[in-house]
Amino acid sequence: MEDKLIALENTIAFQDRKLEELSQVIYKQQIQINTLCKDLEQIRSQFKNISEEAQDKRPPHY
Repeated sequence: MEDKLIALENTIAFQDRKLEELSQVIYKQQIQINTLCKDLEQIRSQFKNISEEAQDKRPPHY
């Protein structure tokens, strides 16, 4: 019976460590996602500005 209890305690300890590791991975990924979203928004804004500037200019043959 004691062996089973020790095995369960080891399993729980292992699962606790893995849960903490996974939580850290998720946290780091969320930081990366937030950074990528900000970068994408900047790129969209720059593209929009370039696109608007290109529309405002007349081609040279006009």
